[in-house]
Amino acid sequence: MINRSFWRLLGYLKAYRANVALSILSNVLMALFTVLSIPLISPFLEIIFQTEVVPIDKPEVGLSVQSAERYFNYYLTQLILTQGRDKALLFVCGSILVIFFAKNLFRYLAMFFMAPTRNGITRDVRQQLFDKLLVLPLEYFSEERKGDIMSRITADVQEIEWSILNVLEAVFREPIIIALSLLFMIL
Repeated sequence: MINRSFWRLLGYLKAYRANVALSILSNVLMALFTVLSIPLISPFLEIIFQTEVVPIDKPEVGLSVQSAERYFNYYLTQLILTQGRDKALLFVCGSILVIFFAKNLFRYLAMFFMAPTRNGITRDVRQQLFDKLLVLPLEYFSEERKGDIMSRITADVQEIEWSILNVLEAVFREPIIIALSLLFMIL
């Protein structure tokens, strides 16, 4: 069961909703392009390196993984028949570059949108700790070691930043990658 302090820490995200939403969207798109990057290569390479190119009938419209693969196979076969294997290989390389570029672009955007959130939450928590330290009685400072206080202000807040916000990113990205990878492997 999640304790109260976790929900209190997530309360800091309210001030950064837009950045968090854009980061989540970028993580989801990065996950989609990550999953597309490897399985997309195999149908192309199978057609390009076939010894004999057999024309394929144009597939019917559909939204399944198999229909997408049939479309790729159809258009690549048409490209091989009309332009030759060299042009088809250039097309394959270009499409792979585009997919990996898009994956890395969305990875960068996810980190870009999360950076102000990370810094803002760290600033907010440290400010709250500092305000609390200012109102504590002098006896507290004579009983507590100065190194412990400094550690709480610096290292513990840094740990909050990395653990909570990295989990927030991974919660949206990793399940999508796992689910779609399993789907591609099963199909």
